[in-house]
Amino acid sequence: MNRYGLDKFINDSIGYRSVLAQYSYFDIVLSLFGNALTQGSYIADLEV
Repeated sequence: MNRYGLDKFINDSIGYRSVLAQYSYFDIVLSLFGNALTQGSYIADLEV
């Protein structure tokens, strides 16, 4: 995804986070995408 510039597209579209933030918006979107591939079991556990 980095090769196609998707990280820059997402960060430029949404905006950049604070300088103190450890993760970019692309990292968050990528994490949620990976969670969707595992059928959302991790996010469902957070609700419990």
